[in-house]
Order: sequence, then C-alpha cells, then structure tokens
Amino acid sequence: MELGRRKGGQTTTMLLIISLLAGMVLGQRFKVLILLPAIMVVSLAVVAIGIANAQSLWWTATMAAGAAAALQIGYLIGTAIRMLLVSARAARIYRRAPATPVPAAVRRATRPPQ
Repeated sequence: MELGRRKGGQTTTMLLIISLLAGMVLGQRFKVLILLPAIMVVSLAVVAIGIANAQSLWWTATMAAGAAAALQIGYLIGTAIRMLLVSARAARIYRRAPATPVPAAVRRATRPPQ
C-alpha cells in the first residue's frame, strides 16, 4: 500500500460517516429541499474520488447511492434531534408560572363544574 493512499473499505467507511454527519448538520439548520443540492455535491465528490482512485463504474455508482442514503438518514437524525431540543425547551418555558396573575373571572370560567 502506498503512503497516503487508503484501501477501498476505509475510503467507503469514511465517505459514509462524513455523509451521515453532514446530513445531521443540514437537518439541524435547513428544510428538506437542501438535500437535492447536497446530494448533487456528494455525488460529484464520489465521482471525483472514484476517478482519482481508478475505481470501477459499479463502485462509483454504489458509493454515490450509499452516500446519498447516508446523507438522508443523517438529515432525519438531525431533524429528530432538533425536534427533541425544541420540545424540551418549550416544556421548560411553558412550565413556568405566569408573570401576571389570572383574573378571577377567567379562573371561574375555566374551573370544572363541581
């Protein structure tokens, strides 16, 4: 093995992990439409890696599909994390006591019948 050149398995794993993490970051900040240009960028990167490493067309197409899937799974995980954080923050905010007292008329109207 030449110095600085990775085996195919290491390149594949690294590409999938980077795609997953990039999807998680995109899921935290953007809407789902960001996935289209992100998948195009990842596919171009996979083609460049395939050409640089003299990989077959089959390997390149498989890696492009795998990287796109990892990006989408990462996006779902990032969106789920964002929703969990938002719901935890909302629960913390709305658990506080109201800043102003509730008028008696409102308290009577919302009290269940006895």
